[in-house]
Amino acid sequence: MNATEKFKLQNLIFRSDRLPDEHFAMMYRVSRLVYDPIQSEFFLTGGNFIEFFTYFNAFSYEKWKKYTRAGKISLILNVKGRFTIQLFGHFSEGGEIKKELYELHDIDLPEFSDIEIDVPDNIKGKVIGFQIQTVGDIAIKSGGWYTYVDKSDIRDVRISIATTTFKKESYIRRNVDIIERELFYSGEKCRDNFRLCIVDNGKTLDPEDFDSEYITLYPNINAGGAGGFTRGIIESLRSDWEPTHVLLMDDDVTILPESFIRTYSLLAIMKEEYTEHFISGAMLRNQQMNEQHEDVGYVVKEGYYRAVKPTMFLHLWDQVFKNEQYTYDGLDAYAAWWYCCIPAKQIGLNDLPLPVFIRCDDVDFSIRHKAKIITMNGIFVWHDDFKYKFNASMEFYMVTRNSLITQAIDGIYRDAAFLDHIDTLFYERLNALNYSDCDLLLDAIDDFLKGPEFISSPLGDKIVKEKSQHNEKLTSLDRIEGLGDIDLQNVNNGLYDPAGLKGFKKFMYNATDNFHKLPIFMNKDTGVVPYDWFTAPAKNYKRTCLLAVNPSENTGHLRIRSRKKYKELMKRRRQLLGKYKKHGKKITEQYRIAGEKFRSEKFWREYLGI
Repeated sequence: MNATEKFKLQNLIFRSDRLPDEHFAMMYRVSRLVYDPIQSEFFLTGGNFIEFFTYFNAFSYEKWKKYTRAGKISLILNVKGRFTIQLFGHFSEGGEIKKELYELHDIDLPEFSDIEIDVPDNIKGKVIGFQIQTVGDIAIKSGGWYTYVDKSDIRDVRISIATTTFKKESYIRRNVDIIERELFYSGEKCRDNFRLCIVDNGKTLDPEDFDSEYITLYPNINAGGAGGFTRGIIESLRSDWEPTHVLLMDDDVTILPESFIRTYSLLAIMKEEYTEHFISGAMLRNQQMNEQHEDVGYVVKEGYYRAVKPTMFLHLWDQVFKNEQYTYDGLDAYAAWWYCCIPAKQIGLNDLPLPVFIRCDDVDFSIRHKAKIITMNGIFVWHDDFKYKFNASMEFYMVTRNSLITQAIDGIYRDAAFLDHIDTLFYERLNALNYSDCDLLLDAIDDFLKGPEFISSPLGDKIVKEKSQHNEKLTSLDRIEGLGDIDLQNVNNGLYDPAGLKGFKKFMYNATDNFHKLPIFMNKDTGVVPYDWFTAPAKNYKRTCLLAVNPSENTGHLRIRSRKKYKELMKRRRQLLGKYKKHGKKITEQYRIAGEKFRSEKFWREYLGI
C-alpha cells in the first residue's frame, strides 16, 4: 500500500498588506479579526460571529475534485479558545443558490492546537466555506484546506515565473521583495518548486541586484511584451533547472504569492487528462480591488475581444459562488498573460509567440494551441483598470494591426470580422471628431498590407513612439481655452451615462457621418465626452467642438470639427480598402508562410540578438 501524505491545497488568508481595509469581506465577513503583529495571531472576542465563504478563503470543492486527485478534504485551523464551528456549501438548484449546512462542532481549547474538520462525503455543495460563533475569546494563528494523497501521485512540478519589464523598476523591485519574503524565503513547502526569470527590456536594472538561487535577470532589447515573454520562455526552457511549466506574468501587477501556492497545488496533484491545460489567473482591478475584470477572454465573431464572464464583485458571497460556475470551452478562448501558467510541453522552442511587439500575442498563443483553460477563485493578480491605462495608439493601432496579422498567420479565428470591426470603430471615432484615432486605425491596415517583412525586424519600439504622436494631447482642464460655459468642477458628472440616439436623429447621424456631409444648423456649444473607448452619439450630435475628458487625471483635449480632415480620411479609407480587396489574399498567404519562421527559436535569437 502506498504511503499517504497530508497535502496543503490552499492557505487561509486573514490579512494582507496589499488589500485595503475596506475590502476585508474578500477574506471574511460580519465580525472583524484583530491582528497582533507581535504574536502573529488573530483575535476575536466572545459573542461574535464570523464567516469565511469568501473569494480568498472559500474552497472550490467541485473544481478540486474535477481537476485533481484530491481525496478527503479537510479544514485545518491552528486555534485556541471556546467556539462552535460549522462547514457549509452552496449549490445551484432550479436556478437558485442554496445552502447546505454540515455538522456543528463545539471546540474548547485552552492552548493552541490544530483542529481538523472533514468535508462530508456525497455533498451537494460546489463551493465550501465555514463559520464560527465565539463563546469565549479565541485566537487563530493559521489555517488551510488540505487533502491526503498517495505520495506517488504528487507530480514533479517546477514553475518558472517569467516576467518582462520596461523601465518599471519600482514595480519589479516591489514584486521581487514580496515573492522573496512570502514564497522563496518563507516556510512554504513548495518554495523550491519556483524560480523567477526577469527580462529587462529597458536595461535599467543591474543583474547582480537580483542574482540568487531563485532569481535571474536578463537584459534584453526593447522587443515589447511579445519579445520579453519570448526571451523569458527561451531562458526558462533552456535552463538546467528544466521547468515543467512557465508562468507568464505582467510586471505592473499587484500580487499575493498565495496565487502561486494554489497554482502549484493544482499542478502537483492534477489528473492526467488535465496536465496540458493552461491555468489562467484572474485580473482584479487595482482601482476597485473587489472587482474582477476577466479570467478568460474570447474572440467575438464580430471582430473584438471580451471577457467570458460579466464583471464579478467578489466581496459578495453569491458572486464568489457564481464565479466558479461559468465554463467556456470554445476554441476562440484565451488566457491573458497578466498571469498565465503554461505546461512546458505545450510551448516548445519552435512554437514560440509571434513578434508583434505588444498586444494579441497571448490571444494568438492560446488559440493556436487550442488551449483548455482552468481558473479558480484566489488565483489572480490586481492590475490597473484599462480605462486608466487607455492609450489610443495601443488600442487602435497595435490591437488592430496585430489582430489582422495573427488572423492571417494562424487562420484559427478566420471568421472573426476584424475588418468590419475596424470600420465600425472608424466611424465611431470619426463621428466623435476624433480624427487622430481614425488615422491610427487606417495606419494599422496600411502596415498590415506591407506584409510579414514589416514585423521581421525589431522596430516595434520605434513604431510605438511614432504612433504615440497621434494620441490626443491631454492638458489640465483649467488650461484649455475656448470651453465656454462648461462647469469644470462638475465636468465628470454623467460622463459615462448612456447617450444613444433614436429615430430620425439616429438616421441622420449615421447617414451624414454626424453631419460631416451636411453641416447645417450645427450646435455651437461644446459637448463633453470621455476620451477613451466610450461612445456617446447623443453627446456628439451636431457638435462643432467636443471636450474629451480623462476623469482620473482631470485632463482633456478639445476636438474641433474639420470637413477637410474628414474628406482626407474618407479618401484614404477608400484607397486602403481597395488595396486590401485587391491584395489581401496574397498578403495573408505571405503571413501564413512566414508564421513558421516567426515561431522558431532561430528567428527569435537573431531578432533579440542573443
